[in-house]
Amino acid sequence: MSCQTRGRTVAIAHRGAHNAWIPENSLQAVREALGLGADWVEFDVWNDAQGKLVVTHDLYPNGKEPPRPYPPVEPFLELVASSDMGLNFDWKGFGAERHVARLLRSFDLTCRTVVSSGSPEVLLRLKHHDPAITTGLSISASPSRLRRLLAEVPGLRQVPLWYLLAGTSPLRSWLVDQLDLLLEVSQVDAIMLHYPLASATVVQAIRDRHKGVYLWTARDVETFHSLLPLQPDGIAMDDMWTLLGAQATREISPNPLGLAIEPHP
Repeated sequence: MSCQTRGRTVAIAHRGAHNAWIPENSLQAVREALGLGADWVEFDVWNDAQGKLVVTHDLYPNGKEPPRPYPPVEPFLELVASSDMGLNFDWKGFGAERHVARLLRSFDLTCRTVVSSGSPEVLLRLKHHDPAITTGLSISASPSRLRRLLAEVPGLRQVPLWYLLAGTSPLRSWLVDQLDLLLEVSQVDAIMLHYPLASATVVQAIRDRHKGVYLWTARDVETFHSLLPLQPDGIAMDDMWTLLGAQATREISPNPLGLAIEPHP
């Protein structure tokens, strides 16, 4: 049974609260998000060659070995578990889904975490290892990422080249048309949508299928506020400092999933 329920839009600290001095996807960025009063945080996780789960957006940046070891995920989970923050665990890896499920259970985070991935196969495996995990399929407007999705789900209708050249409107129509198949093959609880693909029609189509909707990634407060009328469950956000200063006057909820979390006072 999914832990997901409906609620208002939450701001999610994308890769933590990072800036020019605080690296993204660092433990310091997660601490800073907590210190700022962020109610949700997101970070990226891979499995490395040694089988460890590590926090980084790119395992091999520019096709090269990293200059230093990436931080293990356990201290990040411990920090989130010791707080009342919700978590978007963006799973970039493959083949270690049993380990992911076990770690989330061990830190008692299953019911306040959304695990996202661009791979339906990966998300199916997560559900197999723990049906209680809330999963979200990431869908991007990037041609390369769309090609990967099409390759993994052979039954999907191909995206004509002119769709990619004509902007996001044809892609939105394609997404609505293919949504049932995407949900069937992934068995997810939510769609994590690259925000250029979002529209009232797309969001409503997802809602009609009783799934959550999350948008990524607003780089600034203006973009964040422009997406609020779509009423997604959450929006991944980079500039948390500016946003949290305006939070008191905006309709932003601390807990879109209605999970077992108390919001910050």
